[in-house]
Amino acid sequence: MLTRMVLFSHPVPRMLLLLLLLSLAALSGMTDLASASDPKLTTILPRGVQRGASHTLRFVGARIGQTQEVFYYQPGVTFGEIRKVDDNQIDVDIVVAADCAPGEHIVQLRTPRGISDYRSFYVGLFPSVDEAEPNNSAEEAEAAGLTALNVTACGTITSEDVDAWVVELAEGQRLSVEIEALRLGYIFDPHLSIVDERRFEIASCDDSPLFKQDGMLSVLAPAAGKYTILVRDAAYGGNDNCRYRLHVGDWPRPTAVLPAGGAAGATLDVRFLGDPKGDFASSVVVPAADSRVGGVMVADAAGVMAPSGFPVRKIDLPNHIENGQQLSEWPAESALALPVALNGVIAAEGEFDWYLFSAKKGEIW
Repeated sequence: MLTRMVLFSHPVPRMLLLLLLLSLAALSGMTDLASASDPKLTTILPRGVQRGASHTLRFVGARIGQTQEVFYYQPGVTFGEIRKVDDNQIDVDIVVAADCAPGEHIVQLRTPRGISDYRSFYVGLFPSVDEAEPNNSAEEAEAAGLTALNVTACGTITSEDVDAWVVELAEGQRLSVEIEALRLGYIFDPHLSIVDERRFEIASCDDSPLFKQDGMLSVLAPAAGKYTILVRDAAYGGNDNCRYRLHVGDWPRPTAVLPAGGAAGATLDVRFLGDPKGDFASSVVVPAADSRVGGVMVADAAGVMAPSGFPVRKIDLPNHIENGQQLSEWPAESALALPVALNGVIAAEGEFDWYLFSAKKGEIW
């Protein structure tokens, strides 16, 4: 309060303040005018495409009809002809390489007015199948035809909507389901469930540690028959912007990997954990230091890969993996040389992992 009294007690500071406020208002108006003329990219449709194929993407926004170039920041996609639909929409032909990294790909548009916002589309492994309404029940979905395995089912969840997708499985066959919804850039919290022919729930998932609000499920069919995958908003909300890409197949869906990273460019012997058919070993290559590509893809013996991988931690330290003897109150193994990256699993309630290392007085680790 004292500061304000001093500031306004003399006419000169008061005049300076008025000029300052007028200048800020003018700058604000100039900024508003500039933003009103800049190109704005709102979304890209479809929200995802299959790698190893050609596609046409529709870019939707404002003042993008005169787009001259698409800025792209990752390898694997070649952009072709740009066609104006109207002042706010363009179509762009693309070719996605067969080895393009699955996941999110970032683009911008360059126009005579400037450069647009960043927006993204997704590259997936499987062909897409679009929903056909009505598909709110197993009967409606089955009437439209059984969903093949190893496809990406694409749909939209409107208010109180539930989408059903039906697959047929043999006893013991693995069914893996993973959804891209919140990752597509809209406020949409999906809920997944799998029910059998008697409408008994086999499994459900709202959130997942790996994909946050985007859930995933992987189960073994307890009996031969038809199983229904149900997709809805967790709070039964939704609107025309609540799009999703639901990956459905018999691919492995582990929930963790050990070790979680290594030196750039190194080949790692890893163990994937949490798949319903059991843990399995594989070899993966850590991306090079200058690579923009991340993630570890998972393949089973038949070569079918999971649609999303695990983030790879690039770290220039040797890996030490627990040997299963870290459960005692004192490490049973010899002291480790530092620096080192420690890798382990807390597999049971109350478990402690102990590691022994040597250090000299005054050293900082």
